[in-house]
Amino acid sequence: MRKQQWMKSAFAHAPIGIGMADLNGRWFFVNEAFSELSGYMEDELLAMSFVDMTEPEDLYREAVVLDQLMARKLERYELEKRLIRKNGQALWVSVDVAMHKERRAESPYLLVYVKNIHERKLNELALKESELRYRNLFEHDPDMIYALWQNGSMLVLNHACEQLTGYEPNELVQLNTLLDSSDLERVGRSFDKASKGFPQSYELEFRHKSGHTIGVSVVHTAVVMDEREPVVYGIAKRRSDSPKQSAALKESEERYRLLAEHSVDMICRIAPDGELLYVSPASRTLLGYEPEELIGQSGYLFVHEDDAGPLRTRWQQLDAPADRGVYSYRLVRKDGQAVWIEVASKIIRHELSGEHLETISVFRDMTLQRHREEKLRLSEEMSALVASHAQDLITYTTPDGFFGYVSPSVDRLLGYKPEELIGQHSFALLHRDDISSVLDSQLLHHADVDMFTLRMQHKNGSYVWMESMVKIIRDEEGRLEKVLGIARDITERKMAVDELKEQEERYRQLVEHSPDAVIISSEGEWLYVNDTAVKLFGGFSKEQVMGHSRTFMPGGDLAGDWKQQAPVAAGQPQEPLEQRFVRLDGRVIDVEVKSLATVYQNKPAVYMIVRDVTERKIAQERLQASERLNVAGQLAAGIAHEIRNPLTSLKGFLKVIQPVSSGKEEHFAIMVGEIDRIELIVSELLMLAKPDQGSAIRHLDLAQALRHVITLLEAQALLSGVQLVMKSTAEPMIVQGDENQLKQVFINMIKNAIEAMPHGGEICIEPRRSGGKVCVLITDQGGGIPAECLPRLGEPFFTTKANGTGLGLMVSFKIVEHHGGKIGISSEMGHGTTFDIQLPASG
Repeated sequence: MRKQQWMKSAFAHAPIGIGMADLNGRWFFVNEAFSELSGYMEDELLAMSFVDMTEPEDLYREAVVLDQLMARKLERYELEKRLIRKNGQALWVSVDVAMHKERRAESPYLLVYVKNIHERKLNELALKESELRYRNLFEHDPDMIYALWQNGSMLVLNHACEQLTGYEPNELVQLNTLLDSSDLERVGRSFDKASKGFPQSYELEFRHKSGHTIGVSVVHTAVVMDEREPVVYGIAKRRSDSPKQSAALKESEERYRLLAEHSVDMICRIAPDGELLYVSPASRTLLGYEPEELIGQSGYLFVHEDDAGPLRTRWQQLDAPADRGVYSYRLVRKDGQAVWIEVASKIIRHELSGEHLETISVFRDMTLQRHREEKLRLSEEMSALVASHAQDLITYTTPDGFFGYVSPSVDRLLGYKPEELIGQHSFALLHRDDISSVLDSQLLHHADVDMFTLRMQHKNGSYVWMESMVKIIRDEEGRLEKVLGIARDITERKMAVDELKEQEERYRQLVEHSPDAVIISSEGEWLYVNDTAVKLFGGFSKEQVMGHSRTFMPGGDLAGDWKQQAPVAAGQPQEPLEQRFVRLDGRVIDVEVKSLATVYQNKPAVYMIVRDVTERKIAQERLQASERLNVAGQLAAGIAHEIRNPLTSLKGFLKVIQPVSSGKEEHFAIMVGEIDRIELIVSELLMLAKPDQGSAIRHLDLAQALRHVITLLEAQALLSGVQLVMKSTAEPMIVQGDENQLKQVFINMIKNAIEAMPHGGEICIEPRRSGGKVCVLITDQGGGIPAECLPRLGEPFFTTKANGTGLGLMVSFKIVEHHGGKIGISSEMGHGTTFDIQLPASG
């Protein structure tokens, strides 16, 4: 008995829903959690079955497994389904159903456990939808996108590979299939770096299936999925043959310019907003205007006022799949005369994005032909009106909005008989969200003609998108008599526009997540940046970057930057160029910028693809510096060996003839001293080639070595009007090094300082300890070194002196570097220079 009571209490207070039902599914026991889950009271549930609470779409699936349970083919079953709560909400639940029979019970019953999984299920469904969306983006991306294991085998590949390489995705098992043997090692290194988290971008040649080669730009980056080995993610884009394309483009432009300049028809380039970008000389004959008077004006300014409204409608209809149209209307000449023209127009779109860039229109004078056709047009006007609108919905309404006439086409368009609508208010057909746009229109206030895009309700309850032209009909005294409406079904077109917007959003996401920074600039101002650009410039939000382009220009040179971009915005092609930007944290980065002309917010703009090449530039500079050092070292070693042998002979012969040349001792001493000096220079040249050769490393007091050097150079300094001042220090200045080499460094530095002060002054020499380092600061009062020269000090053969070679500083840098130290340089023009020699302290 106690066990039964305990079980009953456990069921009643369990955290999940528990119910017992007979074999017909009717509840005879439910716990409190089940009642809360369903929203029904216990007594309401006991009058129901679980069939009443199951989403109809899920009933069949559950009926199949329930039949198997009843037939004893299953001991229990689990499934996920939607439970209809009392408030009508469909709640995703997991049910666990078993058939149970107690010994004393006459018949078995169903024991049902119900668990709320609504939030998890919605997340799963959202994830599936997201996966499908991104899979579509992947499959339809115009660039070849692929993922590879580290051994180069393909994991996944989109269909753009077939267009680029000629191979279908299932044919391309290894990336090596596309590579020349000379590129295998380079691509292998790229894979290794990319898999370690360092994105790689470079250019190479793919081998097409047909045998020819294709130039591509490749980006590789690593992605780790499910904590497994990294997968290398790649994007390959076809490179354009820019020089050939530029030449062909120039030839084509010249050809079309000549055609336009000598055409009897007026040829115009028109921006999407109607602005005239180019007008051919035929405008003088057709309109009486010089081309310069028209360029920059809106084309609508010269349209006859009676044709302006229909023209705007036709212009919108031009933006259709065909992107072309031919139509007639009137233009007003400079002398005020109206001329009939026939215009053939073609929309020019961006080849990748499909964006409307401009429209090319050819205008032909049709005035004489229109006059000949006028009488015929007037006689046929009524029949033409009926014929042209036979498929459209034509209505007349009273001034207060009630239908007085409805054309028979309403049956086909909306499912009503005309007599069903006559006498009804026109607003009864409109979607409630569209009524306000009609009430707010200018039709009821100023204009007599207006266009609307709105929804009308079909008889079956659905809504049909209609484009409606409404015209006010007035009596002879100008009072509103009735309203003419002509409506056309544009549902398919509206759906196409909505689909286009969805595609635009997909492409926007592709741009946002591009591995390259994307910037749209107009007149030097950055109007748009993607997330990669924000990260590149060290920002956290787009607001930190957009509109602040001056912040990222070295020296804030916004005008100079736009001067480079302006030709691109005007349509001139430009090769990728390298420039520098300043990040928000002050760090200067080198980038490669590819610029394309575009139109943004109805203005000419530049679409910039920016790639960070800072690391590549640093690597190139290091390689160049290393090559210069190698050349200098080899040259120094060669010169030293060529000089040393003759010097040895000279020194030997001097010692032979010295005893027999009495009275010339002073001359011999001078000659021996000069030969010793040449040998010292030769030793320096050899040290330049091999600074560590012959080193005598030991503990030495750097302060004592400095005092010896000052004593040696003090006389030379005084002759130049320079005073050498050494600050004393009580701290030990012990280092591990070669005394002669380090003295040579100090001699070079102090001599340079003396030579930098032709008018005299003071050189301050300050030894001091700084942590685990011994530092020697040598500060002069010379004219200073230009900032642009500081990074190059220490390079072979670079010097700021008129008769220097740069080898002295180079030897000094190599000696200090060999001792594990470094030399810092700071200088201010007009105030002098400080060399900071830092060496590791010993003891």
